[in-house]
Amino acid sequence: MSAGPVTEAPTRQVPVTNPATGDVIATVPELGAEEVRGMVAAAREAQPTWAAVGFEGRAEVLLAARDWMAANAERVVTTIVGETGRPVDETQFAELSYGLSALEFWAKTAPAYLADERIESASPFVRGRKLVVRYAPIGVVGVIGPWNYPLNNSFGDCIPALAAGNAVVLKPSEVTPLTSLLMAEMLAECELPEGVFQVATGRGETGAALVDEVDMIMFTGSVATGKKVMAKA
Repeated sequence: MSAGPVTEAPTRQVPVTNPATGDVIATVPELGAEEVRGMVAAAREAQPTWAAVGFEGRAEVLLAARDWMAANAERVVTTIVGETGRPVDETQFAELSYGLSALEFWAKTAPAYLADERIESASPFVRGRKLVVRYAPIGVVGVIGPWNYPLNNSFGDCIPALAAGNAVVLKPSEVTPLTSLLMAEMLAECELPEGVFQVATGRGETGAALVDEVDMIMFTGSVATGKKVMAKA
C-alpha cells in the first residue's frame, strides 16, 4: 500500500502499539519536510482533474468507497480496534457507522451545500446586474487528526473536502495511523485519481511541514497544538 510519493525511503520508523496488549503491531515511516513537500506537489498536480469530474463524478467514487467500507467492515473495525484498543461494539457504532453515513451524506448533499447563491442588493451600482456567489475548490487541503477517533476525526474530516473537489493530504496521529492508511487503500481501489488523497505518517514535525505547504488546514487536537498550527498557518 502506498501512502503517497516518497522520493527516498525514510530511515526513521514510528511503532504502532495496541494499547490493550502493549504489543507493537506495525511500524510506519516518519516522513520529513521533503517527503511532505513531494506529496503536496503531487496533490496539487492531481487536483484539477479531480475538480473537473464534477459533483456527479466525485459522488461515484465516494459511494463506491461506502460500498467498499461496508463490504470490508470487519477489516476496518479490526484495524481501528488494533490501534486504539477500543471495544469492537463501540467501534462499530461510533466509527464504522459514521464512516458509512458520512461518505453517503457528502456524496449526495455536497452539490446543495456548494450551489451558487444569488445575492440581492439595493445598491444602484449593481442595478440590472445579477450577483452570484460561486464556490470553487480551494486546492490542497491538509488535515491533521487526533489519535482517539482515527476514522471519524481524521478521515471523516477529509470527506467533505474531497466532495468539494479538493485534493487532501492527511497527517494522522502517530499513535493511530493505520486506519488512515487503510482509507487510502480503499479510495485507490475505488478509482480515486492518484495523488488526490495521500497519508503523511509521522510525528509533530511531519504535521508542521504539512501546514507550511497546503492551501488550507483542518486540525483536531489539543488547544496548545492548535495554537501552534494557527500561528504557523
